[in-house]
Amino acid sequence: MGTKIYPSFQKAFIAIMFLLGTEKLQSQIPLYYEDIAPIIYEKCSQCHRPCESGPFNLLL
Repeated sequence: MGTKIYPSFQKAFIAIMFLLGTEKLQSQIPLYYEDIAPIIYEKCSQCHRPCESGPFNLLL
């Protein structure tokens, strides 16, 4: 036979697993200054700056 899991332990276990899961999801959300801005600067800023061929300035 299986072991009996107490409801309070089961609820606490589910809550801990939920919190650990949401922390992992938060680390996957891209942040502009950490994830997006470096790409724009590296790939786009050479043309998209004042007096260059890009039609608008990305270096604000």
